[in-house]
Amino acid sequence: MKKILILFSILFISQYASAQKLALTKGVSAVAPQGSKRLTKAEVAAFVKANFKHTEIDTNKTIVYQNNHLLISYWDIYTGPEFRRPLEKTLKLLTYLFKDDHNNIVTTSKIINVNGTRFIILEYERNDEVYLSFLSEVKPNGVNANGIIQFKKPYEAEAQKALEKLLPTIKFSVQ
Repeated sequence: MKKILILFSILFISQYASAQKLALTKGVSAVAPQGSKRLTKAEVAAFVKANFKHTEIDTNKTIVYQNNHLLISYWDIYTGPEFRRPLEKTLKLLTYLFKDDHNNIVTTSKIINVNGTRFIILEYERNDEVYLSFLSEVKPNGVNANGIIQFKKPYEAEAQKALEKLLPTIKFSVQ
């Protein structure tokens, strides 16, 4: 079961400036929250070591920004037709997998609509650290946007505000 959780986590999880534009591939772009600083892999590792026990952000597949106490990651994934499912089914599966792993405490599990794009929002706590994850619906070209904001519990409001600023800026390219 842990292997399945890890696989889905990777797929789900597989940022000096004011408002920096992000472009990971040709499929998705967005604007990082004001005041975010894009980090190198070494800077991410140092920030994680100083502030967290571990991270679920894969710096090989994502762009990572620091905004005060937050790590904000964002990437896109191409999803083949055979793996495309309604968000409701994906949410149900993810919620089950995360709740089944007793190391996680799922605090939020919902689908929201932002500018005509539906997103799964999944917030969970693990070992005193919080992950605010998002996963968009798959667009007709097979691309979806994914991300994680990692933070400590006292910075919950800051993380929610960052998510509220990031999601409306996500744009999908038509290919």
